Amino acid sequence: MFSRRSAIRIALIQVGVVLAGILAASVGDHAARGRVGFVPDSTAFLARFGFLLIALPLAWFMAVLRLRKNAAWAAWAHVQKILALGSGIALIVGLTLFSAYAAGKPWVSSSQWLQRG
Repeated sequence: MFSRRSAIRIALIQVGVVLAGILAASVGDHAARGRVGFVPDSTAFLARFGFLLIALPLAWFMAVLRLRKNAAWAAWAHVQKILALGSGIALIVGLTLFSAYAAGKPWVSSSQWLQRG
C-alpha cells in the first residue's frame, strides 16, 4: 500500500515546485516591468496569485489519504499505489511545465528585448 510518508514527500515536492515557480515568475515579472513594461498574463498570475496553487498539493494529499482509508479499495492496494503515485507525479509535471512556461515567457517571447536604446 502507498504509505503516508511517501505521500508527504510527493506533496512537499509539489509545494517546492510551486514555490520555485512563484520565485522565478516574480523575477520575470520584475524584469519585464522594468525593461519592457509588458508582463504576460501567465507570469502575472503566477507572481501574484501563485500561492493559491498551494491548494493543489493539499487537495491531492487529502484525496490520497481518503483513498487509502477507503475500505472498498482495500483489495485493490496495487491500483491504489499506481493511482496515487501516478497522479502525484502528473501533478508535479503539470506544475513544473506551467511554472517553466510562466517564468520563461517574459524572457523568450518578447521581441523588445532585442532593441537597443
